[in-house]
Amino acid sequence: MNYSKKMLLTALVCGSTMYTGTAWAAEAATDVPAEKTAEAEVAEFVLEPMLVTATRTEKNIFQVPANATVITKEELHYRNINNVNDALKTKAGIYISPATDPYGNVQIRGFGSQDILFLQDGTPLNNAWNGQPDLNLIPVESIERIEVVRGAGSALYGGRAVGGVVNIITKEASKQLSGDVTLTYGSNSTWKKAVNIGTKLDDKWSFNVGYEKRQTDGFSGYRKTASPVTSGISAGTINVPQMANGDYLIGERGERKTETENVSFAVKYNFDKNKSLKYTYRHAEYEYSYNNPRTYVTMGGLPFWGAPGKSYTTQNGDKIKLAPSYFLGYNGLRKNNLHTLNYTDKKNQWIVNASYQDIYRDGYSEAPSSASSINYQGEGTSYYYPNKNISVDMQKTWELKKHTLTAGANYKNEEIKRMNLKVSNWRDPESTSGWGSTPLITGGKARSISVFIQDEYNFNKYFTIYVGGRIDSYKKYDGFNDAVKIPSSSFTEFSPKAVFEWHPQDTTSYYISYGHSFNTPTLFQLYRDANSGMSKTYPNPDLKPEKTDTFELGFKKKIKKTKLGTTLFYSKTKDAIFLVPYSGRKRYENCNEGKRRGFELEVSHEFDKHWSTYLNYTWQEGENSGRGMNNMTQQNNEIPRHLFQTGIEYKQGKFTGVLDGMFVSARQASDAITGEYGSEDPYFVMNLYLNYKFTKEWSVQFGIDNVLDRKFYASEAIQGRTYNLGLRYEF
Repeated sequence: MNYSKKMLLTALVCGSTMYTGTAWAAEAATDVPAEKTAEAEVAEFVLEPMLVTATRTEKNIFQVPANATVITKEELHYRNINNVNDALKTKAGIYISPATDPYGNVQIRGFGSQDILFLQDGTPLNNAWNGQPDLNLIPVESIERIEVVRGAGSALYGGRAVGGVVNIITKEASKQLSGDVTLTYGSNSTWKKAVNIGTKLDDKWSFNVGYEKRQTDGFSGYRKTASPVTSGISAGTINVPQMANGDYLIGERGERKTETENVSFAVKYNFDKNKSLKYTYRHAEYEYSYNNPRTYVTMGGLPFWGAPGKSYTTQNGDKIKLAPSYFLGYNGLRKNNLHTLNYTDKKNQWIVNASYQDIYRDGYSEAPSSASSINYQGEGTSYYYPNKNISVDMQKTWELKKHTLTAGANYKNEEIKRMNLKVSNWRDPESTSGWGSTPLITGGKARSISVFIQDEYNFNKYFTIYVGGRIDSYKKYDGFNDAVKIPSSSFTEFSPKAVFEWHPQDTTSYYISYGHSFNTPTLFQLYRDANSGMSKTYPNPDLKPEKTDTFELGFKKKIKKTKLGTTLFYSKTKDAIFLVPYSGRKRYENCNEGKRRGFELEVSHEFDKHWSTYLNYTWQEGENSGRGMNNMTQQNNEIPRHLFQTGIEYKQGKFTGVLDGMFVSARQASDAITGEYGSEDPYFVMNLYLNYKFTKEWSVQFGIDNVLDRKFYASEAIQGRTYNLGLRYEF
């Protein structure tokens, strides 16, 4: 390497590592000069991704003592990614059901979304109701990169950070005017219209605005079943398909139509070259409905929907209940406001992040069981659970010779309510007209105050030790059920973590770690009192946090154009929360113990400047034991034992192409029936994404999902091959 190349590479590395902190980590990527001469000089050097989420200080991914992934904005573009779920699902150790919507339902190492902490620029996204994130809030066009850190994170981040932490870092304006406009159309009348614009007025002020609307007529995947009954007088004889478990498959709810619309605004003010303050506002609305129901039942050779309160005799002699309301499904609506404030002092390494999330409309409506027709448009019931949370997080980092000390504090307050409201039109969850004189209301609040500290001790240039911990003081209070107050309670949890890392080379790392993490019960589990709707439950304000101990052993290596990473992990959870029978209903209780273990392998290789490939494989399994499992040890069948993702990428001038494949093993008992509604089938799908940039500003995108047109079930029926075509303008 000649002297000029050494100087240039050193300048770029220094420029990309001078920043520290969660909220402004994206700046390192946007401040790199874009001159063609510089690009040509460093083309042969590939700087590894930087991330901040793992240690709260910015590091090269090979120096992070955890299994971490960075998804760049370039990858989001050339893979035709439409939402955050699509971005995550091809990464090692991550499973997302193909039947899910973009609300969340992400699984990392067998832990669900409420056991994963989701952040936007360092501020929490998990809601107060059930711990799920609203990933519709952040269009991919506004994302700079996504950082995923697997494993225990409570020592730095507190509750929720059990299976991992996902930090979505948004774009900031880097020049006078920049942005992109995207228009996409695909199967099932699926539209996406998005615009994102950033402007840097001067050295002090910069702005970003964004808008996105996604809508689809959807796919009919939800089936309706009926179990045989012994009571009731038969109102006639019907023909209906029977399933392997003895239930009858009576029909479909119809296509699940969805519409998502969001707007965003951000303004940043630089007090000087080190200090800045950024405010971001996001608003998202999401609604869904089921349309065009279908019946599989016939009477006298004609389609038949049944009648309210009636039973019918099947061709096999069984009796089942059948009514039009069984086919009508739900109409859901969610409206969400998120305000965030990020203060950064780079010189003194201070960061303060604050957020206020107000999900002021969240729930669904349904028709009454007395509905006499599938065209019923009358009154119904809306199940409505608004929730909000406030969070303030601050941290300070000190560089002390061989020690890097990071310490901070956090305050969080959450609140929920739940109401059953009469609606004048069950198709409209907002056509509320009250429920008598007083609607049924339950709710409550929770508050936590936390402090944390981490010491990164560089023993020498080869060995680094991380030791830290966090104390969370948590209080549940102001719980109520109608006019009855629910007693308050509190607990304190200490979450330590220790990591030993050996890095004999800059591109080689070995690490072993232990971390204690915990998850507070959701306010849904604490306070929900319902004797109608999807599930009948009692509240349980005495719930304790779930506590998990996680051990990891990992290895990372880069050999020329090949990157390799492996991780072994084992987690044991005590006081696991399960829904169990209780006084004629159910309620959540700390009654189980859970174990999860697994192995993750990640390999990527660049054949040349045009061709590259990747392969991810995860083997994992889990088991639960305790009273919720009838005092037996049972396999956790919700966790897919095998996850395999592979793909090949091609880049040539203005053209990029990606062909990838994914295999997911069954998520049910080995002797369970597959290939019918309700089963969790193993599946393999392939996807193709093509991009061509025909001018500097304009590009066209084409994608095929499920190229082989596989038909399978993930509880619901999954649609086959779909297509999408998009046009993108960048400036």
